[in-house]
Amino acid sequence: MTNQNPPFRFIGQPLPRNEDARLLTGRGQFSDDFSFPGQAYAAMIRSPHAHARIVHIDGSNARKMPGVLGVFTGADCLADGLGAIQHDPLPKTKYDMKLQGPGGSEIFIGPHLLLPHDKARHVGEAIAMVVAESQAQAFDAAEAVTIDYEELPCVVHSEDAMKPGAPTVWDEVPDNVLVDTRFGNAAEVDRLFSNAPHVVSMDFHIGRVTGAPMEPRTAVAQYDKTDGRYTIYAGSGGAVRQKRELAGVLGVDPENIRVLSYDVGGNFGTRNRVYVEFGLVLWAARKLGRPVKYTATRSECFISDYQGRDLVAKYELALDKRGRFLALRATNISNAGARCVSLSPLSKGAGLITGSYNIPAASLRAVSVFTNTVPTQAYRSSGRPEVTFAIERLIDIAAQKSGIDRVTLRRRNLVRPQAMPYRNAVGMLYDSGLYEDNMDLAMRLADWDGFKGRKREAKKHGKLLGLGLANYVESSIGAPKEQTRIKVRPDRRVEVIIGTQPAGQGHETSFAQVIADLLAIPVETVQIILGDTDVVKAGGGTHSGRSMRHAATVFSMAASELIAKGKRAAAAILDTTPDRVDFNDGRFAARESNRSFDFLELAQEMTRHKMPDELSAGLFVITDNEMHDPVFPNGCAICEIEIDPESCDLRLTRYTSVDDVGRCINPLIVDGQTHGAIAQGIGQALWEQCAVVPSSGQPLCGSFMDYGMPRSDRLPSFVTKIVEVLSPTNPLGIKAGGEGGTTAAPAVIVSAIVDALASYGIDDIEMPVTPYRIWQAIQDRKADISDCSWPLATEIGPSQSGRIKIGE
Repeated sequence: MTNQNPPFRFIGQPLPRNEDARLLTGRGQFSDDFSFPGQAYAAMIRSPHAHARIVHIDGSNARKMPGVLGVFTGADCLADGLGAIQHDPLPKTKYDMKLQGPGGSEIFIGPHLLLPHDKARHVGEAIAMVVAESQAQAFDAAEAVTIDYEELPCVVHSEDAMKPGAPTVWDEVPDNVLVDTRFGNAAEVDRLFSNAPHVVSMDFHIGRVTGAPMEPRTAVAQYDKTDGRYTIYAGSGGAVRQKRELAGVLGVDPENIRVLSYDVGGNFGTRNRVYVEFGLVLWAARKLGRPVKYTATRSECFISDYQGRDLVAKYELALDKRGRFLALRATNISNAGARCVSLSPLSKGAGLITGSYNIPAASLRAVSVFTNTVPTQAYRSSGRPEVTFAIERLIDIAAQKSGIDRVTLRRRNLVRPQAMPYRNAVGMLYDSGLYEDNMDLAMRLADWDGFKGRKREAKKHGKLLGLGLANYVESSIGAPKEQTRIKVRPDRRVEVIIGTQPAGQGHETSFAQVIADLLAIPVETVQIILGDTDVVKAGGGTHSGRSMRHAATVFSMAASELIAKGKRAAAAILDTTPDRVDFNDGRFAARESNRSFDFLELAQEMTRHKMPDELSAGLFVITDNEMHDPVFPNGCAICEIEIDPESCDLRLTRYTSVDDVGRCINPLIVDGQTHGAIAQGIGQALWEQCAVVPSSGQPLCGSFMDYGMPRSDRLPSFVTKIVEVLSPTNPLGIKAGGEGGTTAAPAVIVSAIVDALASYGIDDIEMPVTPYRIWQAIQDRKADISDCSWPLATEIGPSQSGRIKIGE
């Protein structure tokens, strides 16, 4: 596909968001804002055990309580023939890394029934549901339901789950391993490692976090027995997908379900899969003949929202004497949790293990493991921050041990512009990028050369100042199919229906900019319609940074069709043939006439003339597209962190991010996305962790009092720069702009902290890097130094996250 480069009027302009006035004045349409007359309320009874057999559920006392309409269990779900949620966890484009079960077998995903009838497999799993006249009555009755459990041994860490004799989460998978796939050329990698002058290896555990969107999940449903149709308001990342999956659970035709997902108060991947409560309120509405509403408490979200990350990464890098990268050997072990909801993180990360670097050979073992924890799901930048963290930290260690400056080592190995499109060692084809230029630009913006002076100044005040750098490349693929319906109306409005689903990304504004330029109409005349499956019939939703690229591509195709229809309409009005009508500078004109029309004028004029049958619906098109080609946003992040060696408190003082997003439609929105993405990545590096007690599987984070979140008073003003190296894969050259800031953040933060602590000989430190972890690392190094008789500078040994080895 070639890029179009017309003189844009709206594309590239920082227009304020149309959505903001509505959202800031309380006129948003979030799921909890909707209610049906006569609705009842649902409450869930959740498992207090990580792994337990359900022996008996007694709801008799609850059923006698005031206002209670019903108590429902997994046995009731089975009796009514409700199916499991078909999460369809494998990515579906032609170029996704193809995962398999052990020995090439089919992947067992673990049936996700609305309520289990056999076992609880993680703390917080919904075991039964109470429906009552009020929310308070439902909560009270839920307390009266008694459940007898036979508690079973549990396992929460992925490596522990792979050990012989570990507790089995699913009888169908005795060793808990659901995915075990190898990529790359292992024989060639082994050969290169055997002859390599230098080898560096590290083990990392990129811990588990949760999306914690501002809006807890809500669903309100009703059933109309006269026509057999269900209606549900439930915020998500894609109403069309939810409609299909909920229809599968209920065993009904998808056309009998209407899903409405208007404003969504945050997503980050957390909302991209169906939750059991959505199916439960639909089912209960039918059984009771009453609308039913469920709204999760924040504590419920912490123990039952799909969570993110949780990857064990074991990486080895072989280098020649000059520091050229020869080969990479890696193992990625993903913690799927109690069920397989999404394998996107493992698949996406598998394709990018070599990062931004030209590594001639690589091999990877990609593994996914069941544990007694909340299921994991794609979380902002799905799988890419984890592998970026591993390769960037490994390069820092290689630089330290080889004595080569870390920037020089990176510069020596970055993929060159002339190599684009570049196929990496596991088969991913990078589309475009100026990786070294990004790093140089970031260093200039961050005043890299001035760091030594700032470090000296910090030292005068008894502080340690560290400097971090991390390059990144990430991929954006996503569901391949998208559809738009566009109608130019006689009342000077253009309606655009599209199957993506915003959760704060500003689609109503940026999509309108694209349409306005493609049709040469005022941007304020464009109305973007989303979120109602009775109107939006198809579409891939919002995930993997796909929305703008897929939307703009199908818009471009639709615009061509509209222009062709416009020429036929103008020809009928001007009494000529379509081939003699031109569309230039936004106007239709015939060579024989002095009359001309823009799209809005043409739609009005069509009402005054008899049109051919093919134009009976007016200027209206339905356009479908299927696009599999991935794009590869990329960039560089640099930060500085100051540490007080006495209290071990730290302060992030500077942060710079350079991000190549391809063509940028609205830089104001993209900058906002970058800022949010950076904050989210910093959050994981410094504060966020879904801590679980290993012996019992009990989560330790049940509220924001337990779970650290990034706050504005802990973050500096960011310096960001958008780079636009167009992608050759789509008409406008778009890559993606919502996830790059997150991708590099954990790596660059830890890089800066380790740099600040270099005088202690600290090579690595586990995330989240709390003051206690800094203090403990310093104490451990002091103890090591007192015990050793060899110079610290030549130390080779254990680190906080694994072992570091370098060849002779």
